[in-house]
Amino acid sequence: ITVINKDETGQVIKEGSEYKVLTKEGKVLEEKVVAKEGKIVLAKLPAGDYQLVQTKVNGIYVLNDTPLAFTVDPTNCDAELIVTNDHAKCEITVINKDETGQVIKEGSEYKVLTKEGKVLEEKVVAKEGKIVLAKLPAGDYQLVQTKVNGIYVLNDTPLAFTVDPTNCDAELVVTNDHAKCEITVINKDVDGDRITNDSTYDLYVINNDKKSKVNEEIVTAKEGKIILPKLPAGDYELVQKSIEGNYVVNEEPLLFTVDPTDCVAELVVTNDFGKCEVTVINKDSDTNEVITSGSTYKLYAVDKEGKKTEVTTPQVITAGIDGKIILPSLERGDYVLEQTDSPQYYEAAKELAFTVNAKDCAATVNLVVENTMTYCPATIILVDEELAAGIEGAEFVIKDVNGKEVGDHFTFGKDGKLTTDPLRPGTYTIELVSPVSGYDIAKSTTFVIDATQCGGTIEVNIVNIPNKCDVTLFNKDTDGNVITADSAYKVVKVNEDGTTTVIKETIKAQDGKIVLDQLRPGNYQLIQTEAPDGHFLQKTPVTFEVKKDECLPELSIINEVCDFTIVYVGPKNSNATFTLVKIENNKEITVQKEVTVIDGKLQLPTLVPGDYKLIQNKVPTGYNGSHNVSFTVASGVCYIAPITVENTKKPEVKPEPKPEVKPEPKPDTNVGGETDEFIPPTTTIPGKKPNTDYEVIDKNTGKVVEAGKTNDQGELIIDKLPKGDYNVVEKGKSSTTIVTIDQTGKVLPQTGEEHTVLYGLFGGLILVIGAFMIGRNRRQHQA
Repeated sequence: ITVINKDETGQVIKEGSEYKVLTKEGKVLEEKVVAKEGKIVLAKLPAGDYQLVQTKVNGIYVLNDTPLAFTVDPTNCDAELIVTNDHAKCEITVINKDETGQVIKEGSEYKVLTKEGKVLEEKVVAKEGKIVLAKLPAGDYQLVQTKVNGIYVLNDTPLAFTVDPTNCDAELVVTNDHAKCEITVINKDVDGDRITNDSTYDLYVINNDKKSKVNEEIVTAKEGKIILPKLPAGDYELVQKSIEGNYVVNEEPLLFTVDPTDCVAELVVTNDFGKCEVTVINKDSDTNEVITSGSTYKLYAVDKEGKKTEVTTPQVITAGIDGKIILPSLERGDYVLEQTDSPQYYEAAKELAFTVNAKDCAATVNLVVENTMTYCPATIILVDEELAAGIEGAEFVIKDVNGKEVGDHFTFGKDGKLTTDPLRPGTYTIELVSPVSGYDIAKSTTFVIDATQCGGTIEVNIVNIPNKCDVTLFNKDTDGNVITADSAYKVVKVNEDGTTTVIKETIKAQDGKIVLDQLRPGNYQLIQTEAPDGHFLQKTPVTFEVKKDECLPELSIINEVCDFTIVYVGPKNSNATFTLVKIENNKEITVQKEVTVIDGKLQLPTLVPGDYKLIQNKVPTGYNGSHNVSFTVASGVCYIAPITVENTKKPEVKPEPKPEVKPEPKPDTNVGGETDEFIPPTTTIPGKKPNTDYEVIDKNTGKVVEAGKTNDQGELIIDKLPKGDYNVVEKGKSSTTIVTIDQTGKVLPQTGEEHTVLYGLFGGLILVIGAFMIGRNRRQHQA
């Protein structure tokens, strides 16, 4: 017997089924027969009635354990048995929840499809938030939501699921998000105009009368508009926290409900206008300067019909010392400020009408109440700045602050004064039209007329500087040479009444020059108070005049040279010369190397105070030299005590016979080899010019044997000059002095340029004496 296993559709169930074979009476003939490829072939059975019972089947099928009775008829063994199994099915439960996990109880519908998209059920309605699908056989399916409660967003994404009859406990969940609304909030003023200023808000959700903040941070409106975060269905509250500009914060909560089935397009938060602080400044109508003298006011509100209602609190408002009037904060509207008391010296001001526009309070800051000041006359004085006296004759014009001329040209009188026509207080300029000769008059002078001066004399001084000159004087001697030595002077001004005024008590000349700067026109005297050294004091003042329009050329003050006289006693037309030295700190400083004698007097230079000494450096022939003469020149004294310098004549000397001069024997040579050689001594030749170069020439050979320079005493000192006759010649000059040097280095009496017989005899005598001395020395040596 062949048994075929099929499903309810007639398809062969190839694997997984098992059977047992029983007799009709229930006796088991085969305990386990396994189907292969969907069929079994039973062991050959004899004729009779039997039962086939399915004991196992593939899990996706329902076990068919109903005994299948069959009869074995050997006459017809072609019979075939069929065991049918229905597919196993699952009952699937679907739960509908929101994004928070809460069950959505009503309003959702679904359709069921195969994996391939074939619709199995068109409409399945959820109840109490769930549906139980009709039993489905094993396989892959889709569940698609077709409808949901309006407060949720439809989830039409197919939900794929698999039916596994071995595990029918699976549960499907379809999730729906709450539907949300995007709410726009517009900020407007009470006139319905949009407010573009920024504002901030807090947002709350209300659940069961309890509020909880939705936003972590304050929501900020830009340009008067905010878009709230998307909100799910529910009740909400929006509270304004702040607003920029002159608006009152609307603290009244704005309640609204979010219904996703009908989202509100726009909400409106309304703000009333704030108040404005009004500042008024009291100013001068002409100068625009702030008036600080004080004024009082009353304030009125004006309605549309023009009716005024006093709003001032307190009743009277007083301007501060800075000229400002601070009004109370005012709502928008029209107002009038009325001045009840004007500032001192001012006329009453007109009413000030103004409008408070709460949208722009800047328009009511620094409003101006103008007052016009009363007029005053002024006295203008043209003053000499130095003498404080009035100046007559200058012509001027007055201009106001705008440059407009006020009145006609005017000329100052003898007292230098004039009184203007009444002028309103303010700033004016007086401009020069025609000046006064001799003055540098200010071309433009600014003055201010203050109202507090009205009724009195307003004096305005115009600065006038007299023209001045620089006067230069030179201190000169009688030859016209500038004296550079210091001198001192006093400057006085000669007044019109003949009296004098000292301008400068002491002024000293610098390098012989005196500059008197900036002298105003007038008569002056320059009086010498200290003469330059070596000059007589000039006792006659130098008188001069400084004119208004002409400055003086250079002037001179003359001093005569002091007469320092030293009398010379000696030969007439003497060629004697002296050196003049000044003693400073025990040192001799040469003042003049050669002081000569003219007409019996020494020609001294100009001397400054101090100690001096005269040293004779050239003595007339035949005369004795003078002693050094010391004298003192006292400060401020133009003379010295009488001094005489004298050269006395030498006594006449008769010539002696000239001795025979024998040749000097050469010194003997000692046994020891030493020679007794004669070494010439040092020779001093006196009577020459001090500090002068000389040459010593051998008279016999004509050759220069020595050269040197005299000291301060006119002495020429020659070292180791042999005895003999020499010409001593001043270098570069032709004048010659003949000197004879003896063996001791002593200078025998000199001869000059005059070769007289007396000089010759005297020279011969010297030669004789020299020969005698040489002979005597030789004899002494031999002895």
